[in-house]
Amino acid sequence: STWGYLTFSFAPMLRGDHLIQRRQREEAARRAHQEKVDYFNDAKRTTEFELRTDKRIERNTVRQRFASMQQDDEAALEERRQALAARLQSEQRETKRELRATYETPD
Repeated sequence: STWGYLTFSFAPMLRGDHLIQRRQREEAARRAHQEKVDYFNDAKRTTEFELRTDKRIERNTVRQRFASMQQDDEAALEERRQALAARLQSEQRETKRELRATYETPD
């Protein structure tokens, strides 16, 4: 519009508003994108933690199972040693008895 010698136009203000709105939309899109990136990074870290934890649990379970089997084997071996020791003592006593019986002459 024209008032004497001043010419006033709304076009620069509209263009400025348009630029502000465009920048706000761009910033909102950037924030949304960054939120997605942050979400996926958090999900990745959580997944990696869970995988490491699962591996650690599996490793510990295998170690415990192995230790248990080793203890069972050692216990079985000790039982066998004791049984063999008892058998050896019994055989030694029997051998001594037989030797005594052969050296004793009934006269």
